[in-house]
Amino acid sequence: MQELFDLFVDEEEEKETLQSIWPPGIFNWKANSEGWPEVLYRFYNDSIIKPGILRAIAHWEEHTCVKFRDVGTGGAYPHVVFQWSANYCSSNVGRKPISFSGQAVQLTTGCLLDVGVVIHEIGHALGLWHQQTRHDREYNVKVIFGNMAFSNIFNNFPLITENYGVPYDYTSIMHYDTLGFSTGNSVLVTRNVMAQGLIGNRKGLSHMDKKIVNIQYGCIDKWLEACSQSSDPCLNFGYFGSDCKCVCPDGTTGERCQVKEMDYTDAMIAERLPHNSDVTTAGTVSTPNYPTPLNEGGRYTTRITAPAGKKVSLKFNAFDLADRCSRTGGNICCLDGLEIRLNGLTSGTWYCGKEIAAGTEFTSAGNELVLYFSGLNYTDYSFMTEHTGYSAEVTFV
Repeated sequence: MQELFDLFVDEEEEKETLQSIWPPGIFNWKANSEGWPEVLYRFYNDSIIKPGILRAIAHWEEHTCVKFRDVGTGGAYPHVVFQWSANYCSSNVGRKPISFSGQAVQLTTGCLLDVGVVIHEIGHALGLWHQQTRHDREYNVKVIFGNMAFSNIFNNFPLITENYGVPYDYTSIMHYDTLGFSTGNSVLVTRNVMAQGLIGNRKGLSHMDKKIVNIQYGCIDKWLEACSQSSDPCLNFGYFGSDCKCVCPDGTTGERCQVKEMDYTDAMIAERLPHNSDVTTAGTVSTPNYPTPLNEGGRYTTRITAPAGKKVSLKFNAFDLADRCSRTGGNICCLDGLEIRLNGLTSGTWYCGKEIAAGTEFTSAGNELVLYFSGLNYTDYSFMTEHTGYSAEVTFV
């Protein structure tokens, strides 16, 4: 299991730094001879693990008009240098206009093996800041600085960012996870309590990520011109794509994304968080398929609401999750964890291992108690677990 700890906690959420321009001044990558924006890059040496980098590059090229070109040994002109780092994953934000030896995208072994993290770091190199630093973030997330490692405070400061009218996106690949740089409890709490499991996506670009970069680099205008269109016909945050069709966000249908069936965030919750639930009656709450081992992990929120004038009482029958990670000083539930919030949006307390004994009771401060579970999908890492999750009884008092 220590091998899994070492791989998992090496991700950029624990070790990322940003070499940023201050005040913010983002430079786009310039167009090539064919008029398409192009990122020049090279590998620092042949020892770096390349497949994850190449897959991340292919992902960006598939969903935007940005091209990438390997320049071999490089030269005295702006280019990205992918290189291994023992300590952290990092990238400059945007193109460095003066960069004789290239601007580094530094990646640990853990990052190199996780293509989503490489996509994230390339996003910085293209000019994207962290989603939670948007100037409108206070309407979407609460940042709990008291739970954050001091070294990461800058990465959560709000900035005046150019968002091109694109709404805040919990599913952005540029968004930190709940426990990113945490000293033990939640750093980022979503204002929409049922959306907590959406943040920290490292699977691939979200719809809004694609839209922002395609606006930023003029891709949509180029595609409109190539398809003899004078203006973008796509509605509800859709955008005109390279195949002369609208690329529509989840929750919309129609050729122009004109039918809005569901709010984008609600659509993403429905798709990605199937185990979310609202509980309003007494009974048992547990991990899915309890007591089957938690091999497929997952994330979900259980919101338990008592009748007016009553409180929620939660009594545990059993609790068995992976232990805390030794790599983080014994502080973080980095593989499996359950957060218990007794008082609304205030960050709750995280539990893992066997930290909750059978018979332990929790009582809400008001008439609502929130459980947020986050579990690693062990099968993604070719591991199996014997941990069975939790089971608890809900009553109203």
